[in-house]
Amino acid sequence: MGKYIGFIEEYGNEGHYLMCFYERSVIEVSSTVMLNHVKSSRGSSVTSFFVIAFLLLYALNCFLLSLCLSKKIKKTLKNIVEGMERVKVGEEQVHLDFKAEWEFKQIQDSFNAMIQKLEVQKQEKIRMEKQKNQMFLELSHDINTPISTIKSYATALESGLVSEDKKDAYYHIIDLKAGRVSELAKNMFSMLKMDNPDYELQLKKCDMCEVLRKICGEYYEEINEKGFEFIIEIPEKLCYVIMDEKLFSRAIANLFINAIKYNKTGKKIMLSMKKKEKGIWIDVIDDGELLDRELRTTLFDAFTRGDKARKSDGGIGLGLYIVKVIVEKHDGVVEYQSTEEGNCFQISMGNNSSI
Repeated sequence: MGKYIGFIEEYGNEGHYLMCFYERSVIEVSSTVMLNHVKSSRGSSVTSFFVIAFLLLYALNCFLLSLCLSKKIKKTLKNIVEGMERVKVGEEQVHLDFKAEWEFKQIQDSFNAMIQKLEVQKQEKIRMEKQKNQMFLELSHDINTPISTIKSYATALESGLVSEDKKDAYYHIIDLKAGRVSELAKNMFSMLKMDNPDYELQLKKCDMCEVLRKICGEYYEEINEKGFEFIIEIPEKLCYVIMDEKLFSRAIANLFINAIKYNKTGKKIMLSMKKKEKGIWIDVIDDGELLDRELRTTLFDAFTRGDKARKSDGGIGLGLYIVKVIVEKHDGVVEYQSTEEGNCFQISMGNNSSI
């Protein structure tokens, strides 16, 4: 039988069987398993039970998962809403701190960042309000003093209480005090104008050397009358810059006024300009007493008064602040340097705006 393989199959309905034998060399054998579906009431019941049980377990799982997520989300949203309500009623320093999924963690971080930013803005607003109040106090004092002097001197002249040989001196003092009031008004106007976000520079192509020569010419006589030697070092070569000529001239004028007002021990005031590859440098130098180190860090802040370092009656401290704002509007930088020559206020401007 090793050479043969046999098959047997029921034949007919009378219990007869048919047997066949083939040589193994002429036939290929493969196995096939046939499962007949047994239809029985018991099998059907078992299948239905498992299907129903699966569906019930799946529904229960979905319900429990939804309940858990709903509870978790409601708790997180409740914390966020409570934080917003605390902010709404005016509470300060509100900070959310709860455990949550990544999405809610982002909301928490954004909320805390917003609160921190609002607090910074609030503190800045308080600082600006104090600064404004201080400005009005200083302005009131500085305007009232020369006006009182003008009024008293004018009254004396009008009443004939001043002798003829002293009248010129009285008129001179009135003129000086009126000039002081005018200077205060100009500085205040410049500050308010430039702090306005709608203010735009009147830019045009200008020769910086010529602009500096003009402003030096305007102050040459005044500087000499005060007894100072006025040294001017400006290159002959043209140096074109896109700038607001009138506004930038105001910055240089303020530096001259500062030097004239506070140079009590020196004899020189100098303006020099240098052009280099990276831009231009403008120095306004006086050889007076060096500024106090403590004052240098706040020198260009509004309402910083020179009398802290120079023993002068000063102003309301807007001159150098205005210089800083004007220079920054021209994409430049102004800084104070203590040099061998004295107090140096240096303006540096990049050549990105030069032609």
